[in-house]
Amino acid sequence: MKKTNGIFSCALLALLSACGGGGGDSVAITTPTPTATPLAIATPQPTVAPVLGSSAGLWTGKTNANRTVTTLVLSDGTFYNIYSAAGSPDSIAGVVQGGSTSKNGVFQSSNAKDFNLEGSGVLAVTVSANYVDKKNLNGSISYTDPRYMGSSFVSQYDADFENKPVLSQIVSGFSGWVATSAGTENATMNISASGVISGRGTSGCTITGTVIPRLDSNAYDTAIKFGSSPCAFANQTFKGVSYFNAKNNRLYALTLNTARDDGLIFVGNKF
Repeated sequence: MKKTNGIFSCALLALLSACGGGGGDSVAITTPTPTATPLAIATPQPTVAPVLGSSAGLWTGKTNANRTVTTLVLSDGTFYNIYSAAGSPDSIAGVVQGGSTSKNGVFQSSNAKDFNLEGSGVLAVTVSANYVDKKNLNGSISYTDPRYMGSSFVSQYDADFENKPVLSQIVSGFSGWVATSAGTENATMNISASGVISGRGTSGCTITGTVIPRLDSNAYDTAIKFGSSPCAFANQTFKGVSYFNAKNNRLYALTLNTARDDGLIFVGNKF
C-alpha cells in the first residue's frame, strides 16, 4: 500500500500502541480566533450491537510488505484500516476506508479508498478477505490503477473491541497534531462532559464538534466542523469515528467529508 500528502496522517482508530508524530507539510488549515461557544452540528447516532457471525471487530496484524495493519469493522460494515510504513510500525503510512459486506466467512469491499501518506494521493481499492468470528481476518487489497501493486494481510481479533466506550473516560484535553490534505500542524482538542469538542491548531485554526459513544464497538461517532474562512475547509463538517487507547492515554480521531475525497485526522495524548 502506498500513501498521500497529509490526508489521514495517523488515524484515530489506529489502535496502535504508538503513533508517529505529524511533521511534513506546513499548516494544514488557517482560521480566525475561536468562538466562545462551540458550533452546533448534527451528529450520527449509535447503531445496534453487532451480529455474531459478521466480520465486525478490531483486527490487528501485518501485510506481506512488513507493514503493521489495524482494522476496525463496525456492525454496519463500515471499516477503517490503518497501515504503517514498511518495517516501521510506529509510522502511519495511510488509511483504507470504505463500506463492506460480510457473509459466511467472506468479507468484500468494492468502494474502498486508500488515503495514502507516501505521496500517492487518494486511490480506489477493493478488499477481499476471509474471516472467522472473533479469531482472524485474512485477505488482500487491490488497486484499480494498475500502476500500484496490492498487498495481502493477516490479522487477529482484538477483544478491546468489546469494551464499552465511556464518555467520562475521554473528558479531558488532548495535545498532539492534526492532518488534512492541506498539511499537518500541532493542535489541542478538548472534550466536555456532554461530548462537545473544541480544538485549535498552531495556525489559529479552530474546530468544534461532538462525540457520542457507539453501541456496537469501543469507539465514538464523531463530527467535526471547521471554523470560517480562511480555513481550508471553512464551515465544512467531517464525520467519522474516534477511538481512545486507554493503555497509552491516546485519542485517535478519523473523519471524512461527504465526498470521501478528504479528511481530518487528530492524534493526541491526554493531559
